Amino acid sequence: MNKPSYPDNISEFDKMADRVTSSLKIFSNLSGIYKNVDNWYDLVLFRARLKNRIEVRFKYGATFTVNNREDYDRIWTYPEVVIGINSIEYNKNYVLYNYKNKRLYFYYDNKKQLWNTLFLLLEMFRKEEYKRLNVDKKTVLDIGANIGDSSVYFALKGADHVYAFEPYPYSYDIARKNISKNKLGNKITLINAACGIERQLKIEKKYKNVCGTPLKTFQSGSKINVYSLESVVKKYNIKNGILKCDCEGGEYDIFLNASGEVLRHFEEIMVEYHHGYKNLVKKLEESGYAVSHSGPNRIDNEELGGQMYIGMIMAKRIGPP
Repeated sequence: MNKPSYPDNISEFDKMADRVTSSLKIFSNLSGIYKNVDNWYDLVLFRARLKNRIEVRFKYGATFTVNNREDYDRIWTYPEVVIGINSIEYNKNYVLYNYKNKRLYFYYDNKKQLWNTLFLLLEMFRKEEYKRLNVDKKTVLDIGANIGDSSVYFALKGADHVYAFEPYPYSYDIARKNISKNKLGNKITLINAACGIERQLKIEKKYKNVCGTPLKTFQSGSKINVYSLESVVKKYNIKNGILKCDCEGGEYDIFLNASGEVLRHFEEIMVEYHHGYKNLVKKLEESGYAVSHSGPNRIDNEELGGQMYIGMIMAKRIGPP
């Protein structure tokens, strides 16, 4: 996948504010590790390559082993996961999580996927990043379902039905297991497809994506359909629905190629943007939505083309469809 080019999609003020925010975040992470880790100095020695392996001792009694640079990076990149990993129960194949007195199960098959699952669960069920969406008794379109965590969340929050799109066969299969294990098959329809500009692409079944993997095509593999938003709205007869979109850069194809008439089939829209927000905000406002956004926050993601400016857009429809 080529990185979308939207050079004016954030302002100069946004860039300046991000530099300040990034500096504060580094200080916050340093402060958090100093407050939560007994032997914080061992992290410094590991970074200086004076130690090859360390056992990080948290002040509340838990430990975390750093064997390599990847483990070290997790301390800084996902400190909430490193801290939270000891408060979440998991066995050989499933992460077990309690949410509103319900026991939830989420499948994983390797260490990388375990970390991916822990991160997603903390974002979805502890931080509740989609709690602003009023999904009760509504039809929800979940674009970028990944392992099904957001679809499960919407179902538990009272959605009438969730239509969940996930193009990668690996994540789709995990989402299928998670929906079945949590007995939500009657509330969630899982579709192994993508949304965007209508076409067909190939994805290798054995390719193990995680959250943050953009949509891309392979030389060989399963044929995966990409449907336009208009096609999805018509096929599932969505009216006054709720739209959640997190598809790692694919949001621009989805929204910029959809008509205002199609977009207005949704009362509320929440989309994570990855390459700036201005064109998406303009499209939604022109379609009759009251729009707000967070960020942008600058991050580096090699799979998504290097430097990105990400954040959330929240849109509420003004008036009837």
